Amino acid sequence: MPIGAVAAHETVTRYAFERSYFRADYTVRPKAFYPDSDGDCSVMVTTGLNDAEIKQVAAVHVTPVRGLPLTGSWQVINTNIGRTFTDTISISLDAPTVPGPISGRLTTRGVACGALDEPLTGNWDGTELRFESTLRPNVNTQRQNLDCGTGRVTYILKRKAGTERYEGEFVRDGMDVRGQVSLAP
Repeated sequence: MPIGAVAAHETVTRYAFERSYFRADYTVRPKAFYPDSDGDCSVMVTTGLNDAEIKQVAAVHVTPVRGLPLTGSWQVINTNIGRTFTDTISISLDAPTVPGPISGRLTTRGVACGALDEPLTGNWDGTELRFESTLRPNVNTQRQNLDCGTGRVTYILKRKAGTERYEGEFVRDGMDVRGQVSLAP
């Protein structure tokens, strides 16, 4: 949809996603401002928003529509044995993140139990992303042939204000395992 004339107090923002739009020093190439061939680009006119608020618009309205996976890491501190375990996690949601029920896939490398494209279901209320999935023994793990209990795991994540980052915790059902999670597109 074409935008009309831009007033002096308005800012035009285009979210550029192709690496070819940027030079090696991360400055923007002129081609980022040319109309794209299919006429479908993410241009928004904003009035009265500062840079941080414009980035928040992208986090809420642009990133979810693009269907980017959230990737990051988890950490568990096992006080019984005095060790900290850390590894990777990734979630892909089936639909844009609008408040309401969500579904998708979880991939996480665990110590004894992991997931590889395991289904997840949950809810997004606009602030908190809460979902459940299953971790399985000998699937994407650091160690083999260990107990996973029921395998059920619950993640409770909150979006950090002004960013696209989610942070929170996970709890394993029936096991004394709690950990911290940090994810971003």
